[in-house]
Amino acid sequence: MYALTYQLKATTAVAAVELEAPIYKHYEDDKIPKFPAKFPCGRIPAFEGTKGFNLTEGTAITWYTLAEGQLHGFSTPEAILLTCTYLVDECLTIADIAIASVIFLSVLYTLDAPLHSRYPNVLCHLDLIINQPKLKDIFGQPTFIEKPLQYTPPTKQKKEKEPKQSTPAPAPRRRNPRRWRKMTKRMRTQT
Repeated sequence: MYALTYQLKATTAVAAVELEAPIYKHYEDDKIPKFPAKFPCGRIPAFEGTKGFNLTEGTAITWYTLAEGQLHGFSTPEAILLTCTYLVDECLTIADIAIASVIFLSVLYTLDAPLHSRYPNVLCHLDLIINQPKLKDIFGQPTFIEKPLQYTPPTKQKKEKEPKQSTPAPAPRRRNPRRWRKMTKRMRTQT
């Protein structure tokens, strides 16, 4: 079993996201024609989502499944911050900065208005961390979203072929007269 598979299983278990993991036999299942059709790179772990959405690599699958699970991964920090100001000690630590960085990006893209009421302690912690004097200029003030961003696949546009412009034919190469004379002279002497 690969380390990224452990990461994926552990984070989805903590976040209470159910993930169906079929039994996979390497060098057997990846040779079945439908596997390379879905995952052309042939990498594992592989994730088959709804509507033909496929991912490979454990970290990408982890982030996707947590986002699909409506960020239940915030439940643990929410419970800790119910009784504490900071995550580890009663002072700012790297754990607080790491969590605040993730939450900061979440409020910009996925943590919408209905979820704000579910995680008041996490948002209060975010406010505390990003308003620290040394961190204020780095984070700035987040813009809270009302609705999470949705993936929209790019539209396929056909490129219009530009008519080829007629280019003049290249001028014939001019022969080097000295070289030509030497060559013909050699030919005459050899015969």
